[in-house]
Amino acid sequence: MLEDLKVGAKVPKEDLERLFPKWEVPEPPATLTVLSEQGAKDAALYFDTLIDTSMAERKPDYFNRIDSGDCNNCDAVRAATTTAENKKWHYAPAEIHEVTADPAPRGNAYGVKISRTNPLSIRLGDSDTTVKELLKDTDSTSYYVVGFIDGQWVPGFVKLDHLPW
Repeated sequence: MLEDLKVGAKVPKEDLERLFPKWEVPEPPATLTVLSEQGAKDAALYFDTLIDTSMAERKPDYFNRIDSGDCNNCDAVRAATTTAENKKWHYAPAEIHEVTADPAPRGNAYGVKISRTNPLSIRLGDSDTTVKELLKDTDSTSYYVVGFIDGQWVPGFVKLDHLPW
């Protein structure tokens, strides 16, 4: 099946469900409430997975679980989950390669960089199941500024270069 996947191919709904099964909603890490570099990294990974799940399942309410209202651009990221363009895309979960964190100059915050590979993403046509775009093994990076507020890590800024549009 995967070897037959190419631009122009028709993908029946049952094949789409096999290639892109429903995503599991991640659980918050135990370190979400721990003020440490590892806590910041784990929080950013959790946020990244939850945002990916929101995008794949087209459910912004998953994203709402992490937005404390202190995030500078979370509204734009949340809005992207339900756009007409996002509804055409199907995603496979990313493979994480490296997570690095740098402390902010002041306050309890870190800049976190997540290097990842998106193994498979496809964009279908407007009104059918024809593959219009196919991306395999696409390297990407997610950037987060996370702050420790009221006893837990929250996103302050999110930059995702893995959105295919």
